[in-house]
Amino acid sequence: EGYGDPHEEEESKGEDVQLEEEDVGVSLGTAKGKSIMCGGGSSATRKRRGASVSSVSRGRGRSQGCTGGGRVPTMKSSNMSGSIKNFFPNYIAAGAQPEIRIAMQSKDIIEAADETIGRWFYDASIPFNAANSYHYQPIADAIASVGRGYKMPSFHKLRGKILNNIVRDVKTYCDELKLSWKATGCSVMADGWTDIKNRTLVNFLVYCPLGTMFLKSVDLSDTPKTADVLFGIFDKVIEEVGPENVVQFITDNAANYKAASEMLAARYGTFYWSPCAAHCVNLMLQDLGERDDMKLTVHRCQEITKFIYNHAYVLNLMRKFTNGAELIRPAQTRFATNVLTVQGIVKQRTSLRQMFSSDDWAAYPHAYKRKATTVVDTIFDVDFWESCVHLLKICVPLVKVLRLVDSEDRPSIGYLYESMDRAKEAIRDNMKGKKKLYMPIWKIIDERWSGQLHRPLHAAAYYLNPAIRYLPTFKKDREVEYGMLDCIDVLVSDSKEQDAIHMSINKYDTASGTMARDTAVRCRTTMRP
Repeated sequence: EGYGDPHEEEESKGEDVQLEEEDVGVSLGTAKGKSIMCGGGSSATRKRRGASVSSVSRGRGRSQGCTGGGRVPTMKSSNMSGSIKNFFPNYIAAGAQPEIRIAMQSKDIIEAADETIGRWFYDASIPFNAANSYHYQPIADAIASVGRGYKMPSFHKLRGKILNNIVRDVKTYCDELKLSWKATGCSVMADGWTDIKNRTLVNFLVYCPLGTMFLKSVDLSDTPKTADVLFGIFDKVIEEVGPENVVQFITDNAANYKAASEMLAARYGTFYWSPCAAHCVNLMLQDLGERDDMKLTVHRCQEITKFIYNHAYVLNLMRKFTNGAELIRPAQTRFATNVLTVQGIVKQRTSLRQMFSSDDWAAYPHAYKRKATTVVDTIFDVDFWESCVHLLKICVPLVKVLRLVDSEDRPSIGYLYESMDRAKEAIRDNMKGKKKLYMPIWKIIDERWSGQLHRPLHAAAYYLNPAIRYLPTFKKDREVEYGMLDCIDVLVSDSKEQDAIHMSINKYDTASGTMARDTAVRCRTTMRP
C-alpha cells in the first residue's frame, strides 16, 4: 500500500528479511513456529481419511484481528508409476541404451502430463496457489493407482455424492476435535474483519493440538460494538465450547475487545484473555513507523517505487538493471511491507544508481521533469541510504518476530519470550550499544510488550519449552516463575493435580527422572514443546 502497483508480486511468506551482515550486525535467530493465537494443527491429523481442515477457512477481507492464513505445505512430487512401454517416441532407435531411452521417454510423458494439467488450470481460471494445496499431489497419486482409462468425476457427481461424502468426513473430524478439547484444552479465537460488502464480521475459531475448527461467524454490522454487547456474544461462544475446556480466549487489541474479554475471563476465572501476538508485534512496528525519521525514510522510498512502477519505461529499465528483481515485497502487514520494500531498495542501490546514470535513462523523454529529478536526487543522496540502513537495523528484528508468530509450522508461544529478548538485543547491538540510540526504541517496544503481550501463559510456555529451558542463557526471573505458578492456579482446580504438577515441574527443572533419559535430551530441540 502506497508503493504503486507492481506487475509481478512475490509470495511474502517465503521472503528472507535478513540483511547483509555489514548492514545489520547481530541478527535475530529464527525459531519457526505457529502462533497459538492463530491456530494451526498437526499435519498428521490432516491426512486422516482426506478430511480437510481447510473447511474452517473463511473469506478474506481487511483483517482486524488474528488471521489464520490459507496456505498449506506443498507436497513433493512423487515418481510416476505404471508401465510406460507403450509410449516410446518413434525417433528413439531400437538399439539405443535402455537408460537413455527410458530417460527420454519419461521426460516427454511428464512434460505432456504437466501441460495437460496446465491447460486445465488456464481454461478453468484456477488460481496458481491451488497447486500449493495439501490435496494437489494426492490427485495424481490416486489416478495413477487406478491406471489408464480412469474417468474423472462429472459435474453432477462432484456436487452430489462426492460433496456429501466429504461433508460427512469433515463433520466426523470436527466431532473428534470437540472430544479432544476435554483432554487437551483449547484456545478460542475471535477474528474480526470486514468483507467486500463492508460488513463487520467476527469469526470464531477453536484451536487444539489436533487442529483448528471454524465454529461460527457473527455479523456485527448493525450492532453497537460496546464492551457489554461483545461480552454477551463472547459469553455465548464460551458456553458453546464449554468453559471447562477453554485455556485462553484470543482477540485483537482494540479497547472494546480487550474490555469485553477481560470481563469474560473474570466471570469464569478458569482461563485467560490473550491478545493476538501478531497484532501486538505489528503495533510495535506501527509505533516505530510514527517516528519522524522513519516516516520520512518510508515516504522517500514510496516516492521511488511509485515513480518506477507507475511508468512502464522506467519499470522495464529497472528490471533490466536488477536482473528481474522487484523492489516491492509484500508482507504480512502494511508496515512490514514498508520494511521489506526499504530492504529491497537497499539491496538494489548499486543497480538503481547505475540505472539513473545510464544512457537508457538519459534517453527517457521525461527524465528531467520534477518527479523524475526528485527521485534521482534521492538515489544519489548518501544521507538517504544511511537512513534506510538505520531503519532496517531497528525494524528487521521485529519483522522476524512477526514472521515467527505468524508462521504456519507449529505453535510459537513457547518461543515468544526468547524471540522478543533476541530482537531487543539485536537492536542494541545494531546501535553499537549506545543507549541514547537504542533505549528510545526499547521503550516503544516495552510499552506494547508489558501492556499487552506480557501474559502468564507466555511466561509458562517459555518456561516449559525444553529447547530454551536447558540453555545456559535461560533466565528464570521472578515474572517467569510467577507466570508459571499463576497458570497452575487458574487452569487446574483440583489441589491434588496441582501438587502432582509441582512435583513434575521439579523433575523438569532439574532434568531428572524421565527428563534425564537420552531420548528426552535428544528431543529437547526437535519435538514440539
